[in-house]
Amino acid sequence: MNPRILIVDDDFAILDSVSLMLKIHGYDVHTVFEADQVLQALINYKPALLLMDVSLAGADGRELCAQIRSSTAVQDTVVILFSANPDYRTSVSSCGADDFLAKPFKKTELLNAIQKNLALNSGMRA
Repeated sequence: MNPRILIVDDDFAILDSVSLMLKIHGYDVHTVFEADQVLQALINYKPALLLMDVSLAGADGRELCAQIRSSTAVQDTVVILFSANPDYRTSVSSCGADDFLAKPFKKTELLNAIQKNLALNSGMRA
């Protein structure tokens, strides 16, 4: 079974392009546009990895990440945050994110980060 990835961004162009690229590489992808749908989508879709923008309309991805880490139902989901502001790199670890990517990121950077974090997470469960 291919790993499930949930992508959260308020930019449809990014959702579409990243989703298509990950599907081409064999991932089972679900997208969410609204920040208030994230927790429910995690519970319903049960992804192995969440790829989420820090800056969402009306929400901060770091705060959502902290909520995810405090929810026993979804706290083990791998979380990779991304942002056009590279200064966020230093603040994402405090919310419990597993990794950070600065936008724009290259396809290889994204794929490597996903593979690395999924492997680390599966190693922790073994």
